[in-house]
Amino acid sequence: MIRITNLNKGYKMSPTNTVEALKGVSLEIEDQEMMAFVGTSGSGKSTLLNILGGLDREYQGTVSVDGKDIKDYNPNVYRRKKVGTIFQQFHLLGPLTVEENVLLPIRFGKQYSWKEAKDRTDYLLGKVGLLDRKHHRPNQLSGGQMQRVAIARALISQPEIILADEPTGNLDTKTGTEIMELLGSFNQEENVSVLLVTHDQDLAKTVPRRVYVQDGKLTENL
Repeated sequence: MIRITNLNKGYKMSPTNTVEALKGVSLEIEDQEMMAFVGTSGSGKSTLLNILGGLDREYQGTVSVDGKDIKDYNPNVYRRKKVGTIFQQFHLLGPLTVEENVLLPIRFGKQYSWKEAKDRTDYLLGKVGLLDRKHHRPNQLSGGQMQRVAIARALISQPEIILADEPTGNLDTKTGTEIMELLGSFNQEENVSVLLVTHDQDLAKTVPRRVYVQDGKLTENL
């Protein structure tokens, strides 16, 4: 379970001006939930995702995962094993092949033997329909294919939580729908929580649980 309690986050813009991005946010997220944080640009939803991902540790309040404050985790272990992140801009490394990009988060770890890592990569690339493209480079792929690689990379270490920041933002409607279906299938098959950020109301309606973010506060649509 993820438990967020009285979370506050401000950005100091000048000595006399602080912008409050999150204001007293409290929320509980069950294991293996799929949910969306919905809001316009500047509402605070991406700030919340960055905190959940362990990328921003300068906040007030507490965020716990499996009963442990995320600040008490080793940051590298938390970001490598507890959470996997999917970015809107994909963030694939151009010189690396699809296979190498997927393997990157575990390349220097000891979670898998090399054979296990390769088998896990092949499994994930098969699930996202790109096993036959594993030796291609990102510039040989479409936007939808690059996002599928990013999904496989986020799942390579078998994290408990997947964080997706506008995962369909750069894709056409048809491809975006396919990506959402893929995330839904991994939510079920990998028993992983999927938390996504979106400004797209129609996309949000396809997600079982929705929390609306406005001016740093949450309103849940039950």
